[in-house]
Amino acid sequence: MRNFKEVERELYSAGVQPFFELWRSRKVRLFAENLADNEHIVAGVRGYFRELRGRLVATEARLLFVERKGLFGSVVESFPYSRINEVATSKNILRGDLIINSGGSSETIRGIQKGLLTPFLTAVQHQLDFRQGGPIGTPSSNNDVATQLEKLAALRDRGILSAEEFQAQKAKILRQ
Repeated sequence: MRNFKEVERELYSAGVQPFFELWRSRKVRLFAENLADNEHIVAGVRGYFRELRGRLVATEARLLFVERKGLFGSVVESFPYSRINEVATSKNILRGDLIINSGGSSETIRGIQKGLLTPFLTAVQHQLDFRQGGPIGTPSSNNDVATQLEKLAALRDRGILSAEEFQAQKAKILRQ
């Protein structure tokens, strides 16, 4: 189990709004109990999943929704990147929804603050690209090296990749 204080700091630095509510420590403990020792939170938002208001975080390996239910229960839903086919958004004036498609099923996290939805989606897409061999993975038969480098540069220009990550991935593509 991960350290409580460490997980709490990760949640706040990843953009998850502070828990200014009853049962704060129980909610942070739920994350600590459900994260692997080497799994870290990259981004997070607050939203509704199956009528429960909770937190959705992106780690290096998966999306994780956590919320307490009743006095002693909890809801923990995990969406491994290896099973996610597509992540999309739907927005209205103030809020938006994150739609997670995996296989034949689709799940929606509703009511996410609109200003937080796009940065969260960007972080998730970045993780999916690394995990599923997307734009910065190994060039496939229908993608030549130039196309891969263009996509890589676009990720750097959008701020998704740092200059160091860009150079490392560029070198990896050119070596192949």
